[in-house]
Amino acid sequence: INAEYMGILFQAQALPAVAFDSIDICISMSTSRASNNAHHVPANKSMSAPVSLGGLFGGDDDGDDDDGGAGFENEFSTSELTVAGSKFLIREMAFHRTNANAVWPGTYSFAMWLQSNIGLLMGKRVLELGSATGILSMLLMKLGVRDVVTSDVAPTADEEDDVLKTNIAHNFRLNGMEPPPHWVYIYIYIL
Repeated sequence: INAEYMGILFQAQALPAVAFDSIDICISMSTSRASNNAHHVPANKSMSAPVSLGGLFGGDDDGDDDDGGAGFENEFSTSELTVAGSKFLIREMAFHRTNANAVWPGTYSFAMWLQSNIGLLMGKRVLELGSATGILSMLLMKLGVRDVVTSDVAPTADEEDDVLKTNIAHNFRLNGMEPPPHWVYIYIYIL
């Protein structure tokens, strides 16, 4: 893919066969800054890491913080975003430990590339790796791709629920769409 579009599109056969045997094509959006100056990126999305530093400083161990020991409470906001000419209502979070909390600037460029090349995806089962808000999967479904799977990182043991899966489903419903299947994955670091 042209570097301007900051996305990755590859045949699933290039991946290990485990759990991917039913997937034809995988897409993933890069979090690179390279597309921040593109004409189709809204001004409020031209930053590289839309996160809140408050999430890094959750409740301390002594329980003396101002919120009574409850720790950081994530904030959500909903806005109307236009991606590749399609309008969506998207709820974003102030913070997520893997920065999967918001629509990244590169999403706008990759969405335009996907729209221009939608024929590559028609009739295929498409897995979006790192769906975050689910906006690219919603766009694909709006453009006629019927078999889409969202995915993102699994919650850690100390997280109460899968906030990403829940938020993706919320965003689909907010736009009058039925949420597709969702897969979780974990990072494995080998040193």
